[in-house]
Amino acid sequence: MRRLMIGLVLAHAAGCAAAQAGSNEVPAEHNTPAIPKTADAAASPGKTGATAAASAASAASAAAPKDPLLAPFLALGSFSSMALSPDGKHIATLLSDGFDSALAIIDADTMEMRNIVEPRRMGWRSITSSRYMRAHTRSPRFVAWATDDLLAVNFNDGSSVVTLDGKETVDMFAGWCLQIRDANGHATDWAIVQRDFDEPGHLSRLNVRTGENYSVDVDVQGKLVNWLADAQGNIRVATTMDTAFWSDATRLTTWMRASDTEPWRKIDERSILDDSFRPLQIVAGTDHLIVQARNGGDRLAV
Repeated sequence: MRRLMIGLVLAHAAGCAAAQAGSNEVPAEHNTPAIPKTADAAASPGKTGATAAASAASAASAAAPKDPLLAPFLALGSFSSMALSPDGKHIATLLSDGFDSALAIIDADTMEMRNIVEPRRMGWRSITSSRYMRAHTRSPRFVAWATDDLLAVNFNDGSSVVTLDGKETVDMFAGWCLQIRDANGHATDWAIVQRDFDEPGHLSRLNVRTGENYSVDVDVQGKLVNWLADAQGNIRVATTMDTAFWSDATRLTTWMRASDTEPWRKIDERSILDDSFRPLQIVAGTDHLIVQARNGGDRLAV
């Protein structure tokens, strides 16, 4: 049962990156290691970008102790969560030192990189009406492009729209979930966001430029634990549990509807102790689902 419960939580985190937000509180006494910056690499005349970084890495390697146990602690920061902007002009990426992350922008033509959001110390902070976060280091955990010139960034204590200069403009509550597209498949200024860290069913549609938002209701029986939307942001698949808390008696029900105006219909019900499946995608123009499941085996398959 524990494996299934963890699987459900991770499944929702994959569909909604917001689950990462607020999950990693850092003790107040923690000292944040430095995040590598392009300015450091550019300090050597005649060396820029990857050349300077390679020279710095080589020098660090030559000076480092030979003890292999120290190597992971002395390694330069790594790149993760790279995302190309819709217009192809920029690459957004996270730089991690193993403790915290910084957000950087890379020019796709020149490959020049600049950090726009650095980790920073925060005091006690209210992140919901009933939840507080102790003193911590605030750093980005996930990044996606909201528009050509705006980034959706999920932090460890919330979520914000960020400009290419690193300015936070619109609060996105607990976290960004997905971009809403129009009927022709073009990206809009609207997105689905999660309002509460602990409630995957508390969702809103939000305009990333104006901050205008309104609640999205998923009117199905039971407590919502997972959901799936189509490209237009309509919640079409929902998984609910029939108990207030997880237990061996909990049963999971999967619901589906043809559109946001059609009634929900039950497509599956099973005990939490049974093998589950995770809806991954709605096949466009149909009511078919692509799912991930074990089907009685010991390996996940699509």
